[in-house]
Amino acid sequence: HQQKHNHLATCTIEKHQTIQSQQHHMHLKNYIASRIPQDVVDDFGRVGFARYEDFFFPVIQLSPIDLSPSCFRSEWMRMFNAWDASEREIETNGNKKNDDNDSDNHDGDNDSNSTTTEASSVYTSFLRLVYWYGQDHAEQTREISLLHEDDFISYYDGVKKVAKFSSTWDIEPGMERYLKAGIREAEHDLKLPVNERVAWLKKIEMEKKSTLKCIPLDVANDFRSVGWVYQSKAYLPVIVLTPFDVTGDLQDKYLEHIRKSIKAKQPIKRLVLWYGTQEKDKHRAFGFKRSSEIISLEEGHRRNLHIMPSNIQAKMKGKEKLTYKQSLIAFGLKQMEKDLMLSREERPFSLLLPNDDDECWEMLGDDDSDGDGGDSDDDDECSEQGSVDIDDECTENSDESDRDDDDDESEKLFSSSEEEDEDDDD
Repeated sequence: HQQKHNHLATCTIEKHQTIQSQQHHMHLKNYIASRIPQDVVDDFGRVGFARYEDFFFPVIQLSPIDLSPSCFRSEWMRMFNAWDASEREIETNGNKKNDDNDSDNHDGDNDSNSTTTEASSVYTSFLRLVYWYGQDHAEQTREISLLHEDDFISYYDGVKKVAKFSSTWDIEPGMERYLKAGIREAEHDLKLPVNERVAWLKKIEMEKKSTLKCIPLDVANDFRSVGWVYQSKAYLPVIVLTPFDVTGDLQDKYLEHIRKSIKAKQPIKRLVLWYGTQEKDKHRAFGFKRSSEIISLEEGHRRNLHIMPSNIQAKMKGKEKLTYKQSLIAFGLKQMEKDLMLSREERPFSLLLPNDDDECWEMLGDDDSDGDGGDSDDDDECSEQGSVDIDDECTENSDESDRDDDDDESEKLFSSSEEEDEDDDD
């Protein structure tokens, strides 16, 4: 009887959480739809050309609502939220100025014109989400970009440019095939009603959304959350990804793991990106981890895991070479800080892996490569789980002896978990 009672209670809680999650997503979807400028909405499904390097290629403007969660939609959400915040600030300031002007018996023409000009400037900065025609429909990797309105020209103007300058273009054979295939695909879509264009792409995105809805709520609630995993005597920062944040064999492998786990009623592992990974170690950029292995943001703060270890700070200030493990922690914590300034819908800030330390700093937009910013006091940035008090000294990230052989260390770092479970790292 007690087991039945507990089961019913668990089902009730899960159902309530599901309803809350659905309501949140519906509210967000409706808000976004209400805030997108009308001229942008009018261009959804519009076919044209856009410049890529020195050439023009056919594109179609997409609605972000049609896309499933992915790095493309995250990038669009970052743009939208920045635009929306600026727009609301302008609206608030404009209303405040108008109220002040009314109370002072001023006509307010100058202020009104100034506000309108400023709002117009932000309005035109709203970027367009475009799909580049000519890609193989069977490929999982898609080329979708955010472009300014000025980067987009009409289809017929684009065809004229191609006809006029194609004889003088120094274009690679592969890109030329891409261009010709794109034109054929665009010509096909131009014969269809706007809402039927790129139907194959919309179908794929709908299938992805359906797949995500089938994933248990406890797993879905962890998507885009950040935390730490204890690995080879170090707490390494990670972010939990959705299956569609990645592509290729890794995506297939994770989806297959999810399907098998659901069918066998087994716990589903989380797909994590090891923050701080560089391109040369891309074969170890991701891993499969049990939920019990991931330390939450709140618990990590309680343990002071978000504080840069003093030995790493000292090496960074002295511009000494970091070991592989130290590099994961140093740049990983910086990446985590950057992602914590974003909502989950906007994360991760980047899935591009830097080639070296200089690119790490460049991608993070941080000129302070000496590491002075390690002990950040900006706890309010970590708004996902709330702020906590931190001590002056790091307790969990105590100083360890440095290791000079980076290649050996990068191989040894993940070896212990691989022996326990061959599927832990991919």
